[in-house]
Amino acid sequence: MQPLASTIKHSADAQPPKSQPDAGIAGSHPGMPSMHAGMQQQQLLQSAAATLPGAGGMAGNAQGSQQPHHGAVAPPASVAGGGNTAARPPLAPPAPGQQSTTTASVVTTTATVAPSSITTTTTSTMPAYASLNVLNLLPSEAPAAGADNKLPRAGNGQVGPFAASMTLDDPRVRRLDAMAENGVLQLNGSAIDEMAEPLAVLLASPHCTVTRICISTNREGDAGLACLSEGLRRNASVVDLEICCPKLASTGLAALSEALKVNRTLVALNLEGNRIDAVGVGSLSEALKVNATLARLNLARNAIGARSMAALSEALKVNRALVALNLGENEISDDGMAALSAALKVNRTLATLDLRAICSSDMMSLSEALTVNDTLATLHLKRNAIGDHGAALLSAALKANKGLTTLDLDYCEIEDDGATSLSEALKVNRSLATLYLGNNNIRHDGMTRVAEALKVNRALSRLYVEDNRIDAAGMVALSEALMTNRALVTLDLGLCAIGSVALAPLWKALATNRTLATLNLAYNKLDEGQWHAE
Repeated sequence: MQPLASTIKHSADAQPPKSQPDAGIAGSHPGMPSMHAGMQQQQLLQSAAATLPGAGGMAGNAQGSQQPHHGAVAPPASVAGGGNTAARPPLAPPAPGQQSTTTASVVTTTATVAPSSITTTTTSTMPAYASLNVLNLLPSEAPAAGADNKLPRAGNGQVGPFAASMTLDDPRVRRLDAMAENGVLQLNGSAIDEMAEPLAVLLASPHCTVTRICISTNREGDAGLACLSEGLRRNASVVDLEICCPKLASTGLAALSEALKVNRTLVALNLEGNRIDAVGVGSLSEALKVNATLARLNLARNAIGARSMAALSEALKVNRALVALNLGENEISDDGMAALSAALKVNRTLATLDLRAICSSDMMSLSEALTVNDTLATLHLKRNAIGDHGAALLSAALKANKGLTTLDLDYCEIEDDGATSLSEALKVNRSLATLYLGNNNIRHDGMTRVAEALKVNRALSRLYVEDNRIDAAGMVALSEALMTNRALVTLDLGLCAIGSVALAPLWKALATNRTLATLNLAYNKLDEGQWHAE
């Protein structure tokens, strides 16, 4: 392999390094999901259980070939997982054989992404088969239809979830079917109550080819969601459902939860930003206790607190299907963290957990869970006030943990003492492959300890420490570590107050290092002229 130093470039016009996006399950980071970019970019959901125990996480994580878990149905290539954004643009399936280029401020590498082996479900024109009466969408105890093929009205003038019977030949049903492109039905700005009836009829049809539904609206939608849920109870094609309706109330969630109890195809559910409260989470939790196919659940940016977490944690103790859970940007608090940690001690399927900005600094209970849990592979704790004490507790867990591959500690108020604790864990840990320590207050003393750990660590391949004050002394220590380290592939040192005095030892290290492929030194105090070999 050609030495990194022979291909190194210095970009004076490089943009300031940006923190990895908040994504989610998934999520987020170069490569996460994010269940966050607050999850800002949507990723391709390649299988019902793309992240399994021992596999990499959502972004920049080690990836492994995984099989669908517990009967989960692998979604087509058009299905995307992870976090959603405020604006939800129409999705298009990825082009097979797409070329991906990764560019760093100093080093540029190019890789080719292999074509996806997943078959994309395409939309076909609905044939003129026999009409399906809406009665087939109702519970068995529903009253029989009248001679005019209309549902008899109750005393209050309502007809269950529907206003009247509707068939597949109805123009509104056919219009929805025609709107589905490559299996994806995008309904931005639609009123759930207005389109729910034809959509429910379409979903209940055995000929339905819709695989992903995205609904985004600011209008009331409880009655419509109840109607839509009746279609999902009988649907056999939709694997990914995304609903953004900030005015959604607990009654709509109750209906959706009842559908989840019997639905056997949905593998990804995105409910980010819907202000779901304890009552709504309680309904979802009851469904998770019996659902055997839902693999990815995004509940970021809702009104989930300690009470909600108590109910959800009870579900996680018995659920055997969920592999990715995003709870970012909820006020879970320390009490909620304690309840969640208790569930992690017995859960053996959850592989990706996003806990960004959850207003908790309780690392004691979480560390105890990580000591015995070897299933969780990706853990995002970004923007929590963990501090040096919390870092020490996590480090103790990392010494015993054998499953975690990605740990996100960006913006966690960690200083030199916390970095020193983490370095002790890195000396013995054999599973952690990606570590984010950016935007903390680590200086050269802490980085020197991390560099010492890198001399013996053989697992860590990606280290992000951007926007810390490690200066030239810390860089000299890292350069010495790079002389012997054979595991590190990516190193981000942008905005670290590194001066030109550190270039000589760094240049010497890069001349012999054969594994480092990406090095970011953007926005440091470097003289561009010193990057040229003598």
